[in-house]
Amino acid sequence: MTGLLIWLDVLNLNQGIKNPALGFFPGVLIVCFGFWLLYKKDSLLNIKIKYLLGFVIIGYYCTVALMNGMVTVIFLPVAIYLIHLIMSPNVSLVLTLSLLCFSFGIAMWDQSMALYISARIIVCSSIIGLLMQRISRQIISSNKKTIEVANKISKVIITLNRDLEDRIQDIEYARTHDLATQLSNESGFIEHLHNILSSDARPCLYQITCLDVKGIEDSKVLLSQSEHASFIARIAEKIHNYFGNHTFISRSSDTSFLIFTLLDDDEVNHLSDQLLIDEMRKPMWLHGQFLPTNVFIGIDTASNNCSDLSLVINNARNAALWAELNGNSRLARFQEKMQTELENRIALTSSFLDGLDAGQFELEYQPIISLGHIKKEKVEALIRWNHPTRGRVTPDQFIDLLDADQTIRMTEWVLSKSAEQLKQWHLNHGIWIEVSVNIPSAYLIDILKDINGLHNRLDSFVNKYGSFVFEITEKSLLVVGDDVLSLLEMLRKQGIGISLDDFGTGYSSIKQLGALPLDYLKIDKSLIDFIDASSSSATIVGYIVRLSHELNLKVIAEGVENESQNDALAWAGCDFAQGYLFSKPIAANQIPVFYGNA
Repeated sequence: MTGLLIWLDVLNLNQGIKNPALGFFPGVLIVCFGFWLLYKKDSLLNIKIKYLLGFVIIGYYCTVALMNGMVTVIFLPVAIYLIHLIMSPNVSLVLTLSLLCFSFGIAMWDQSMALYISARIIVCSSIIGLLMQRISRQIISSNKKTIEVANKISKVIITLNRDLEDRIQDIEYARTHDLATQLSNESGFIEHLHNILSSDARPCLYQITCLDVKGIEDSKVLLSQSEHASFIARIAEKIHNYFGNHTFISRSSDTSFLIFTLLDDDEVNHLSDQLLIDEMRKPMWLHGQFLPTNVFIGIDTASNNCSDLSLVINNARNAALWAELNGNSRLARFQEKMQTELENRIALTSSFLDGLDAGQFELEYQPIISLGHIKKEKVEALIRWNHPTRGRVTPDQFIDLLDADQTIRMTEWVLSKSAEQLKQWHLNHGIWIEVSVNIPSAYLIDILKDINGLHNRLDSFVNKYGSFVFEITEKSLLVVGDDVLSLLEMLRKQGIGISLDDFGTGYSSIKQLGALPLDYLKIDKSLIDFIDASSSSATIVGYIVRLSHELNLKVIAEGVENESQNDALAWAGCDFAQGYLFSKPIAANQIPVFYGNA
């Protein structure tokens, strides 16, 4: 349209134009430039060039108008259009108003064109200017909003990227570290050891030590989350203080620590196995109570030429498990026979239920002797396995490896057989005997699953021929949780006595026992081993006995093996004693003979 106007300007208004070249050639160039701006990005032009082009257009228009008069007003819409394409809305508005005033002045000065035609062109140009203003400002507003949204999105992306980087670092740290102690976990331990051993070209020997710390799991129930974390950190600190800085320590599981030691390091070669055991067994004072750390240690050695580091770690673990299951030592150095023995035990455990169904098990009973004025025939039922190929198998060889279902089946069997035996003793020999049975936590938890059926479940065990005592360890009470008090009360209402077993190895103090519905307190063998009539241990046992009596509890001492221990217990006022001094576990038919009722 603009080009057509220019063309008409040249052909039809030629007489009124003093210099046609000024109206044609620059006009064509300006129009072409306008279309170029429509199809090219505005950002291609520098701001200074934009202003220069804008003023060139205005200068061109004013010059042509002064030279040719009012006929030049036909270029006014083109000038306004191009100015809005190049300049900002505010600048374009000022320049448009200036051009309109200038054009109006030219129209009043030069009467060569009808005034109404000039006025129409000026009005149309004003409308074009207003439309261009509207369009320009909408575009700028839209661009501002787009830029604001883009900036917000950019900030969000930057924040997410930073969070993602932090999360990646946290995940990588958690992959190789134990968050409770800030020590390496097993993955980090293996990676670190691979780096150490591969970087040292010299042949060397190294040692992997596995510390399996008992009591950590139990402390979860006794302590709050923060207190439990402090307990774990104190154990890690104790390990680090013993081994020093020339070893690498990791926490490989909830209860296990792995320690790497180079054996050619003179500073660690002097470390004693017994000193390690003694150091780790020392109870820790934390949050107003002593917390025991019973530990079993396994050790394996290898050279840096050994390609299978995981095998060495597994050997150290097996040695710690072997030490725990054998009970004769708390520390073991790995030997090939240990692996074979552990595999045999696992195979033995897998055939446990078949053996139970095949009648391979029997019960022996160890008498519990009255030391004071209380006269009562008491025994403890102990399970024995007569294996067809392995011969006599003692409980310590398989009980710790049983799963929950196997443990429950075993407990049910022991209770059922003991009830049958009570009936035989009473009917055949006229004696009333109280039988103590070790009750694991799995059985207590199983009872809680059907607490309403407790009476029917125990009815066959509670009869008129004798009575039962459930021996329950502190650990079992902790595992069962908050429901243990109501459960013990219900058991007592069923006529079953409750005895706290292995007292002295767990967390409870005498004062805490007052909250438990108990009938007996059984002092662990570890407190009896070194007792005699003049020792400080006798004083401690005497203190336990007196406070127990104040709580209306009867006291049983287990593991009595000589007369001096028996004398010390009698002096302390202990009610009952059990041990090889009186009798080893014997067959059921020998119990009436032992109590003189054959």
